[in-house]
Amino acid sequence: MPHHYCPCGALLTSGSAVRFSKSPCLRLFISIRTNKSISPETKVCNACRNAYYTWKTNNPEFGNIFSRVENELFVDEEVVNLVN
Repeated sequence: MPHHYCPCGALLTSGSAVRFSKSPCLRLFISIRTNKSISPETKVCNACRNAYYTWKTNNPEFGNIFSRVENELFVDEEVVNLVN
């Protein structure tokens, strides 16, 4: 059975809470912390996701920018899906 790892090095087990890193801002955050390239299909652990949301909350000047980027990308994806 193959083992999957978070970019931070944590072992991702089937019982742990694991999510894909679809958000480009989350990928950027993890990429900077781990010095690795992160694709949208990369799975991340809850510790990395919580570190991102904590950082975003504690740094509102960046958190607001990241929230805006995520919202604009979400709206753009909806428009593309409606057109297709």
